[in-house]
Amino acid sequence: MIILFTLWFILQWQFPTWLWIFSGFFYVVSLRPKKKVKKQVSFNTKTLPLYLALAIYHFFYGILSTLTRWIQRPSLPFKSS
Repeated sequence: MIILFTLWFILQWQFPTWLWIFSGFFYVVSLRPKKKVKKQVSFNTKTLPLYLALAIYHFFYGILSTLTRWIQRPSLPFKSS
């Protein structure tokens, strides 16, 4: 609902009425208080979250791919006048 409103307000996008009703329904349902559920099994692992692992992978992949491209075609940045 918030994303629809933002896209409608900022970008002037038009959405069908059924999508507004559908997203409004899910927005209202998400506002209800949640029931507390007691957890039976507690997982206390020391793992890296997936989004962080992907960000680190993307960073190092970018550095390595740039380095390999530079090794294949070495050039230094210079100013041409």
